[in-house]
Amino acid sequence: MTRQLEQVREDRQKKNDAALLLALDGGLVDDVGRAGAVLLGFSVAINPAECLITLRVELAGRRQIAFVGAATIQDAILKASREARHDRLRFRDDKFGG
Repeated sequence: MTRQLEQVREDRQKKNDAALLLALDGGLVDDVGRAGAVLLGFSVAINPAECLITLRVELAGRRQIAFVGAATIQDAILKASREARHDRLRFRDDKFGG
């Protein structure tokens, strides 16, 4: 691998690390809030093939959930933040949320 390719990968990793830190430090809350929802919490399910995040929100006075899946937990958090920012999360009624 050439040094130029290594530099591109390092730069990409730094960018992803910064985006992940931002998402975990309130960015995900802000991104979900832009859609008019209040993030109540989230849970993570990890298996060898993928990671699934379940976002729990209150939207229009009702508890709702949205699912986001990716290969790794880092990718899932970044995807959840990106999908929320672009208003692409699909919320459903939370049957078990009370």
